[in-house]
Amino acid sequence: ILFIEVNEKYSPGVFFDILSGKYLTPKVENRIVVFIDLANSTTIAEQLGNTKYFRFIRDFIYFISTALLENNGQIYQYVGDEVVVSWKVKDARSNRRCVKALLDCKKILLQNKTYFKRRYGVIPEFRAGIHAGEVTVGEIGVIKKDLAMSGDIMNTAARLRSFDSELGQHFVASREFVAACNLNGELTVPLGKFDLKGKESETEIYSLQF
Repeated sequence: ILFIEVNEKYSPGVFFDILSGKYLTPKVENRIVVFIDLANSTTIAEQLGNTKYFRFIRDFIYFISTALLENNGQIYQYVGDEVVVSWKVKDARSNRRCVKALLDCKKILLQNKTYFKRRYGVIPEFRAGIHAGEVTVGEIGVIKKDLAMSGDIMNTAARLRSFDSELGQHFVASREFVAACNLNGELTVPLGKFDLKGKESETEIYSLQF
């Protein structure tokens, strides 16, 4: 039961790290971090009302979480209609599991579009901001312990996600992520360098097209 509970809270594969106390002392890890959220959430919330919108979000998160976990993503947290997920950076082929996960998220939502249309009258779409680099991972909290990730990578990924709508894109990624996956123009369109809120230097941004 403990194993199941820890897996459900921290994602599969984390149980023995928690049990061994790996993150009692913060660790610096190289990770791909993705911030995903529901597109047009304000409009949908107004259309559905509070209770029905909550059920809609629950179903949306269930389906995309399934796709993320099947591609070895470690779900960090849920915040409203937002999902934060990460992968440890390995070789380019392994890192591309992140891209496949996003493709599978789109696929599973389309496969269940009849369900969403019948139950809510809305077929969900999502946006994502993707970055790669070093994050600090460790346990925090006293009464309610949690596994936290912090660092500039987290902030930048969140900024990229919020930048999607300004650029008219659904999937926006940093140069660091594109390099980690060795995409080399495959699936990517360069958008240029931009000033992101809170960043001192410009960030080179790409759109993922799929």
